Amino acid sequence: MNNKGECTPQSIAVADEVAIEALLREFTEDQLRRWLSELDLAQTIRLHPRRYYPIYLNLLSVFRNRLPLQQIKKISLECCKASIWSHRAIHYYFEQIPRWPSSDIHRMMKIGFDRHQIETVNSLLGLGKGLIIACSRMGLYSFIPADLALHGYKISVPILERKYRTFSKELDNLRSLDWPDEGASSRGKGSTRARNISLYEVLNIEAPGALFNMAQALRRGELVLMYIDGNGGLDGPWGDKSRRIVDFLGFKLTVKDGTARLACLTRTPILPLIAVSENGLGKAILGQPIIPGPKADASQEEQFIGHTTQQLYSFIERCALAYPEQWESSASLHRWRRQGVEAPEPAESNLEEVTLEIKKLLEQGRTLRINEQDGVIALPEKETEIWLDVKTLRSVKSPDWARDVFRALSSRSGLDLSWVKKNGAASEPWPLLARLKLRQLIAIS
Repeated sequence: MNNKGECTPQSIAVADEVAIEALLREFTEDQLRRWLSELDLAQTIRLHPRRYYPIYLNLLSVFRNRLPLQQIKKISLECCKASIWSHRAIHYYFEQIPRWPSSDIHRMMKIGFDRHQIETVNSLLGLGKGLIIACSRMGLYSFIPADLALHGYKISVPILERKYRTFSKELDNLRSLDWPDEGASSRGKGSTRARNISLYEVLNIEAPGALFNMAQALRRGELVLMYIDGNGGLDGPWGDKSRRIVDFLGFKLTVKDGTARLACLTRTPILPLIAVSENGLGKAILGQPIIPGPKADASQEEQFIGHTTQQLYSFIERCALAYPEQWESSASLHRWRRQGVEAPEPAESNLEEVTLEIKKLLEQGRTLRINEQDGVIALPEKETEIWLDVKTLRSVKSPDWARDVFRALSSRSGLDLSWVKKNGAASEPWPLLARLKLRQLIAIS
């Protein structure tokens, strides 16, 4: 604990991630900020491995040929911290809104929607079909529906049942407050008021009537916000319904197309919108609005859904490349990637030649290490050693007798000739090292 009696990353002796997450949920905003400020890379890996590693392996798969390894790790650390913060920040926001001075609402809001962006929303609503706001879990995403509501827009957001219970209770509490009378409200015309938070409604996406409720909101001329990369829905993230293949950052992804399908069903325009933090200020980024044409035959409708889904993911791609440290949904990229044709195992006919090459290089003072820059990482498993190649998403498990070899290769110091002389007699590592080299899982430095 620090001198205020608060838990700090350094004071946690046993790294129980479930207990740590429960602890953070009890933190005040200032306590959580201090916790995050004290998290370095080593502490993050130790205390938050289930948050850090999915982000890191996916950012490594995207940026391994674009950025140095240490920069990718730094970005992954910042993205992991952003993920921890986002899970609590909106709840702190709900607590603060009733205390805002009525003359200072615009300054207190997290996202700075400019005049042109508000006019764009109003123009699309003017088509009379409602409006779908298509977002990504990036940056200030959790504040978008709240700030649009504060601007005077009635907005519904479908979320998972486990989150729905918490959000609906907090929003009901805000609606029940005795708000001061600030005069008549007129949607979308500068009527920004704290009490407008009551226009924010959440829907249980897992409930049978979720799609009907969204369609009804759009028919009433309201906003519905959907997270494009949530890839959930009535059948959950692993369901087979409404899936589509898109190109994204050099990968083929299998994703849900529910946003485009709802727009097609209701003839509602879509406005892609991502909000990020830039120089300490909230910045809204709008994509090109997508406006469905007149109802067409089934094949043309499917073509519209496919094209729209690709357009939405291309928008996320541009923002992810510009703000990778805020791209929280990078943690899920590996779940959506389609497996390509597996490369054949390298022939072992030149195994002896590679073995001789490795021995020669080690005798010259060189060191063998896991090929992390090219996308091979060691996963945080306690019972065994498992490596993952992020290019192929194929894993390699160490034989029981070779755990120490794998651990040495993935350690900071690597495996050199002195290690082999000290440990190699019992394990005979040469054939294993040659096979790992042939599969490009280790590199020489």
